[in-house]
Amino acid sequence: MQTEVSANAMTAYSLGGGWPINRWLELFERTRAWLRAQVAGESLTASDRDYVAASTLTQIDAMRDGCRLLVRVDRSGQWRACLRPADLTPVHQEAGYRVPPQLRMVTGNDLATWRQAAAVFGSIPAMPGDAVTYPGPVRSYASIPVPRGPADALDRLEELERTIWGFAVPGQAQSYDPEPVRRTYAFFDAGYWLVRSLLGQKD
Repeated sequence: MQTEVSANAMTAYSLGGGWPINRWLELFERTRAWLRAQVAGESLTASDRDYVAASTLTQIDAMRDGCRLLVRVDRSGQWRACLRPADLTPVHQEAGYRVPPQLRMVTGNDLATWRQAAAVFGSIPAMPGDAVTYPGPVRSYASIPVPRGPADALDRLEELERTIWGFAVPGQAQSYDPEPVRRTYAFFDAGYWLVRSLLGQKD
């Protein structure tokens, strides 16, 4: 079972339950601008930090939870291979289990959010050069592959989270690995481009 990429899935979710499409556009645009500022060595403002924590990282959590939810319901078993044994145990069947009040339960919206992430991952290598905004001489994301399976997909989502946290923690961004940063930036760059394309907007 391969990671399915569909712009239609993204449109259906954005125009249905969950976040409206204009909020997704804002998330991709603001996170991309924040990452570009970090690459340029600019300081992170309190407002930026609050937005990244409340919106960007929260949505990445939902994407990952949605991916894991898809693994749980996959009957082929291929998607289960990337999860820890604890992830495959229904939590309500564990002895003495009580739901911690601070934990968010996985929902259908998480699955829809994962499908949105899959659409973005699929659009990254296909972006036209004039839409790529990553700082540097190469105007292409063709070298960034689409996730090829469940383990790859979860790794890429975790890379997004690690990279953003790395910039959010003071002093960490001074020595960053450029390739994960480029892939992370490309995700939000592609998301912005894809949403605008779906809306029929042009720069």
